[in-house]
Amino acid sequence: MAYRPSRRLIISTSIILFLIGAFILILPEVVRRLAVTQLENLFTVPVGIDDIDVNLFTGRAAIDDLVIGSNQPRPIMTLPAAKIEFSRSALLRGQIDLAGIVLQTPQLIIERYGPSTYNIVNAIRRSNETPQDNRNGGVGFSIERLEIQNGEVIFIDHTQEPDYKLTLSSLNFAAGPISSLPQANDEPTTFEAGLRVGDGSISVTGSTKQLREPTTVEIKANISNVGLETFHVYLPYGERLNLKNSIMNGQAHYVVAASGGKTSEHYLDADLKIGGTALMVAQASQPIVRISALAARDIHVNFLENTALVGALAIEEPYLFVARDSAGFNFRQLLPNETSLTGGRTGSGSSANPMSLTIKRIEAENGAIEFVDQTVIPNVNSLFQDLRVAANDVDVLPTFAAAQIEGEARLDNGSLRVTGGFKDQSAAGQFIIAGESLPFEPFRGYLDQLFGSARSSGEQISGKLRLALIPETDRQARIELSGNLEGQDMTLRFADQQNPFLTTQRLGLDLRTIRLGSNPRV
Repeated sequence: MAYRPSRRLIISTSIILFLIGAFILILPEVVRRLAVTQLENLFTVPVGIDDIDVNLFTGRAAIDDLVIGSNQPRPIMTLPAAKIEFSRSALLRGQIDLAGIVLQTPQLIIERYGPSTYNIVNAIRRSNETPQDNRNGGVGFSIERLEIQNGEVIFIDHTQEPDYKLTLSSLNFAAGPISSLPQANDEPTTFEAGLRVGDGSISVTGSTKQLREPTTVEIKANISNVGLETFHVYLPYGERLNLKNSIMNGQAHYVVAASGGKTSEHYLDADLKIGGTALMVAQASQPIVRISALAARDIHVNFLENTALVGALAIEEPYLFVARDSAGFNFRQLLPNETSLTGGRTGSGSSANPMSLTIKRIEAENGAIEFVDQTVIPNVNSLFQDLRVAANDVDVLPTFAAAQIEGEARLDNGSLRVTGGFKDQSAAGQFIIAGESLPFEPFRGYLDQLFGSARSSGEQISGKLRLALIPETDRQARIELSGNLEGQDMTLRFADQQNPFLTTQRLGLDLRTIRLGSNPRV
């Protein structure tokens, strides 16, 4: 006779199958709520998940529409979809052990509110802020490998006026292990990433202990063909810089560490090569400085002390335009208190407290200096070529000073050599100018001013002068000259006479404290 199960067995089996089916049906919702709870234990901002699908048989899950942070004014992160591989046995131990998680097209918004204050850092709950139930036996988690595919990072800096916004696209990222388990506290999370910045790219490797106390982040980056104009708000002189077609390549090392909510280290080391750029005294004006390329080595930026140091700076094909009129030199607008070094920005972290910048050694070759002086008649207009310059201990920001400057250049068949420096971070400076066989005509206005009513002419001029730049109370630099000049094949005549009253093969002048612009006489 065939076996017929009892009614009680049938009912019991049905109940068990119903409970299993119900468990399978409600499991995604249970997991979703558990995931939200665990994320809220890690973050101080709201967390939402639209849907989670879980397959206990394959150990796989999928997440739809995860949002970290409120939508007002904007979330910190949005994640349209994620795929997860998990350990079923770890769930039985009350842990979340993920073999892999892949985040598809996420968007991360990083906002800066102060020198070292960011929304994402503020949103991560410190160990002493973790709810009591999570510290005492809550569900721990570990992720063996985290991947991001085709992500996007938007950086908004509220310390600038107006807000500065930068979008980094095509982000691909891999990191691991990431764990909140006690036995993993001493193991840092390592990561690598690549992203696009305009037409350039940045690749990054690093490590972090951001989920534990003390927190540390260390990043090494390789920069390739990144447009420097993208970061103009953080560069000296701000909008005065013309960075069109200026490309940056190099390596950088960034470190930030904090303990007890206080930043203990925050610095950047780098070696950079930058393409052409120009500095203007005002927007749309003729550049006062232009370069084809520069290479900076041993860069160290200390964000805690707001200082930057460059070990060596090599400049290719520099061009310097120096002009003087009745108001003074064209570079007067770059002197302290004349204007903000950051292009007039008033946000915190800009002109209120500009970063100091010092360069230990500057070398420039194959350059040119164009010098125009409209205070004398005829005007001085000369172009010195084959310029070579070396300078030591140059303070660029917040004001300009240079302990030692040496330069030499060619004007036609003559040569010019200059040594000296700007001191005390002001317009004050002293230079020794030695010229040999320089053409006379470009500087005839100075000689005519010296001789008053007489007009001069000649072939060549040589000499050695001491030049002092002395700031006046109105901040216009006064020029004082002393030394000797020697002219060859010189003539002097009065303005109303055609014939010269003096003709000589060689004319020597000893000058004592001549002040240009004060109608001097010899």
